[in-house]
Amino acid sequence: MEGAHPPQRKVIYHPRRKIKCDGQKPRCTTCVVHESDCTYSAASRKTPSRKQVAIQRQRRECDLQSRVETLEHQLGAVLEKVEKLERREDVSSPPTQAHSEGASRMTNQASGLPDLPSFQEVLPVVERYLATFNSIFPLFHPATLLQTVKSWYQNPHSRDPITWAVINVVLAVAHHTSSPGDWPPIGNTATYLNNVQSVLTEVIMRQTDLANVQVLLGLSVLFWSAEDSGPALILIGTALRLAHSLGLHTRKSSKHYSHTMAMQRNRVFWMAYILDRDISLQTKLAPVQLDSDIDLDLPPSEADDDLAGFIFAADGHTKVNYFRARIELARIQGMVYDCVYSVSAQNLSSEERAQNATRILRSLDEWSSQIPPGFHAATLSQSSYPELSRYFCILYSTRLSCRALLSFGSASDSFHYSDWMQRLQEYGGEVATGQVVSHAPVPQGWQTLAEASREYIKLFETVTCMDTFFMR
Repeated sequence: MEGAHPPQRKVIYHPRRKIKCDGQKPRCTTCVVHESDCTYSAASRKTPSRKQVAIQRQRRECDLQSRVETLEHQLGAVLEKVEKLERREDVSSPPTQAHSEGASRMTNQASGLPDLPSFQEVLPVVERYLATFNSIFPLFHPATLLQTVKSWYQNPHSRDPITWAVINVVLAVAHHTSSPGDWPPIGNTATYLNNVQSVLTEVIMRQTDLANVQVLLGLSVLFWSAEDSGPALILIGTALRLAHSLGLHTRKSSKHYSHTMAMQRNRVFWMAYILDRDISLQTKLAPVQLDSDIDLDLPPSEADDDLAGFIFAADGHTKVNYFRARIELARIQGMVYDCVYSVSAQNLSSEERAQNATRILRSLDEWSSQIPPGFHAATLSQSSYPELSRYFCILYSTRLSCRALLSFGSASDSFHYSDWMQRLQEYGGEVATGQVVSHAPVPQGWQTLAEASREYIKLFETVTCMDTFFMR
């Protein structure tokens, strides 16, 4: 055989022996020696060319694509028949009460959104939320929210994920901020929270509207009191960026809206501002919103026809705009962050930091003086209105935290707190050895901090529902 790698053959010249062929023609060497004929030849193994392989692959791909197209066509025909049957059923069925209740629970086929409780179950929860938590933190306009909920159940074929997220976040916050026994349980906070999280991408990425920001702020409220502040930090940052894109932080962006809508836009922004400042102080990270980049008026200090944010004392006449007071306290929280945690504060001397702390403590005292006596911690702890005590625990716990940080008597400020503890230990050692010492080392403003802490403990003891959300 000719060629560099001739095919090998086998010949049998003896019944018990097999000898490999060397490929020579017309007879191999072994057959010549033994005077035998070559009786075995190698089978032909022709390898297909690249072009043939490509043609075969193309044929297989075309065949597979044809099958897929056939399946898609058949599936489309089936779905079209199902949709026609559903339309006939909707037209033929009379609008009975049973049908209404069934529609309130059915899943939206177009968007694939899970069920919600019936309208009769949801409405009392929403109304209770508007009368309690939303009355002091007006994230939603009451009439607008009620109309949104009614439209969801009355028009099941025009539902969208954002409206669904709004209803779920309201139900979640309502359960999270309620007292046990306020209403029969329908679901729980975790269920509604998971529902909102399932459409979070659409809330963030779709065309931005006020409802998108409200959903994110509602989620921030739910994570406000969580041990892990990471989700709240991300949510509030995203909410503020969307708020900026809507111009909620400026007056001119709302001048073409109605008075009601402009007022609601302002409230949504201030709600974001409160959460941003509070979460910033908890995480020791700088707030997103700058005070210099805000062009809005604060909510009114005197009530008119709209009482959103106002709380009345036990006498029924004394009132305070709780929402406005919380915004002003949030501003002080920003000042506390600048004094304690900011990079610039770390480069100041201890004397300069003490001067800044003294200035902010005066602002905190001025803020406290604007709260009517009927809402002071000492007064509320002796009253028979636990709901008022519960709400003001939010306010006074925040004030107490600010004062502790400014006095460097809080473990949250680990550097100054550990320094103070070290000095206390040294003082204890001196006393134990009989050395003459005058007074124990105390932080700046310690006496006021101790008195405020004692008052707050008494107020805290009157709160019947020990929800961690109200103890921030």
